Amino acid sequence: MALTESGYSGGSNSRGTVRLNGQLTLINTGPAPITIRAIQAERPGIQVRGMGQARLIRPGGTGQILVDLTLECSTAFQPEPLSVRFSVETEDKRLREARYPVALVGSAWQEDALRMCEPRLDS
Repeated sequence: MALTESGYSGGSNSRGTVRLNGQLTLINTGPAPITIRAIQAERPGIQVRGMGQARLIRPGGTGQILVDLTLECSTAFQPEPLSVRFSVETEDKRLREARYPVALVGSAWQEDALRMCEPRLDS
């Protein structure tokens, strides 16, 4: 399972595109530990990339992964969930790909991005 978390630690707004750093909280619902090696998602208006760190998550445990987000203010937040792809190393050292839908509408990522998308009156 994967959930967006506000981890805003900087960003920029350039011509309707917002770049910011966020967090994705992962919950290991399986019976064995897993190591998340990479995260990636893309569709028109949004691109998500893991920031390169591996994270071991024990069975029933949670872990936060830092991600880099690029969002188009006008198109990023569609009603359908974003399919996020994970490269997962299992206990037997095998790499597998897993996908999980992540809801963006109403998420912490949407709140952070919309604050940056709003036109500034003082600029």
